[in-house]
Amino acid sequence: MKNHLAPLAWSWIAWVLAAKLILHGSTNGNYSYHRDELLYLALGNHPDFGHWSNGPLIGWISWFTQRALGDSPFMIRFIPMLLGCGLIVLAASMARDLGGGKWAQLLAAISILVSPMYLRASTMFQPVIFDVFLWTSFTFLLVRYLATQNAKYIIAFGIVFGVSLLNKYTPVFYLMALLLALLATPYRSLLWKKETGIAAACAFLIFLPNLLWQKAYHFPVIKHMEALSATQLANVKPANFLLDQLLLNMPSMLLLFGGLFFFFGRKGKSFRVLGWLYLAVITLFLIFKGKSYYSAGIYPVLLAAGAVIWEHWAKPQWAKASLGSLMVLSTLPFLPLGVFILPLEDMVDYSNWLKTEVKLDGPLRWEDGIVHDLPQDYADMCGWEELAQIAEVAFQKANAPEHTLLYAENYGQAGAINLYGKGKGLPHCNSFSDNFRLWIDPEFQPTALIYINDELGADVEALFEDIQLIGSITTPYAREKGTMVFLCQSGKEDVSTFWHERVDLVATSWQK
Repeated sequence: MKNHLAPLAWSWIAWVLAAKLILHGSTNGNYSYHRDELLYLALGNHPDFGHWSNGPLIGWISWFTQRALGDSPFMIRFIPMLLGCGLIVLAASMARDLGGGKWAQLLAAISILVSPMYLRASTMFQPVIFDVFLWTSFTFLLVRYLATQNAKYIIAFGIVFGVSLLNKYTPVFYLMALLLALLATPYRSLLWKKETGIAAACAFLIFLPNLLWQKAYHFPVIKHMEALSATQLANVKPANFLLDQLLLNMPSMLLLFGGLFFFFGRKGKSFRVLGWLYLAVITLFLIFKGKSYYSAGIYPVLLAAGAVIWEHWAKPQWAKASLGSLMVLSTLPFLPLGVFILPLEDMVDYSNWLKTEVKLDGPLRWEDGIVHDLPQDYADMCGWEELAQIAEVAFQKANAPEHTLLYAENYGQAGAINLYGKGKGLPHCNSFSDNFRLWIDPEFQPTALIYINDELGADVEALFEDIQLIGSITTPYAREKGTMVFLCQSGKEDVSTFWHERVDLVATSWQK
């Protein structure tokens, strides 16, 4: 049993960490809130043991962040930035555990620094960075077990795995892939170890509060996944998924293929289960039409293994230095895809250059499967403050503001109005989207409505005598451009009855 491992090359890794901190510290506050960040900020105001489309972890971290650091765009992205630094340390540690020296650790650290996948994940407050960090953490523990044969790492794996299920449910795919990988290797004996049973029990107990929450709310995760499959995952094409796996790791392509060679070659024989694990993860996401970034958490170990093999192949130090320099230089043309380094108009020009000159339109393909003028993340950060200002004007014009219902069609709109409307007298913005449906006050008796959507529905139009279009989002390139704010007053019938019927209808739909 190998209990002692060589120390990390901290004097080298520190330079990579410093670059990471400088890069994100100087750019993370350059754009406003992302649509999804607005939802997660809202979850932080309602911490619970579960949420409609996510586990409870993001809500707890949001609660802590807003109270300890504040809710500015830069501060809510502070913890993701630190987790991005943690990924660098974990990748370097895995390179060390796989038999790599200082150069392997440095190359592994650089590969995480320059990857557009991990740059973008470290830039926004979303469950993605927590998912990637936790996947990498329990993969690190798996590597550590394989390197030392110390069973304590199996139990630690179970604990971290349980925590990861409180963030997202994608680790289930990892578990399925790991089972297949273990069955394909002599490590299948792990399945019957006492420590594996303890690890499974730990993971289950940690996950249990969220499981009970799901049961209490009739398993909304199933309904969420059905909706996601119909609206977004249906547009995922296998060829695009595989191409994105390369593009998201483009600067570290040599390490990526080197990692596969390591695991399936003589040098990595004792770690081969990790190679099968990677292939199984990719195969499962292909079968179930996972989004391209769902697999992000499995790549750090592959890149770490690639760094080890390249340290062995590139004997002269100048060759190793050249490989690290190549990774850094090759990421520079694609840096705006990872961090908010360009102003909006310049980002539009850059996107056009990608599409027309580089012939690379994958980063501009949105969830609808269509190629647009900007990456979707950028379009999702525009127009929110303007929307809140229009809603404020509508509320000021209401004849009976205390009986006026504020309603938005999606969680981004509702989250933006609640965030920007703080301290301006605006009431809570209601929505049937995502977790907002659980925060509706069933006792409210409205007589008027401020309605936010990209069109005026026939049912709303038929309900009111007086309908005014107060304004619409005009911010250029906003994904929400054209979203309108209507002030609806003088109901033709009882508005309160209409509202309660809709609330009951939505509640019934997810309680079945």
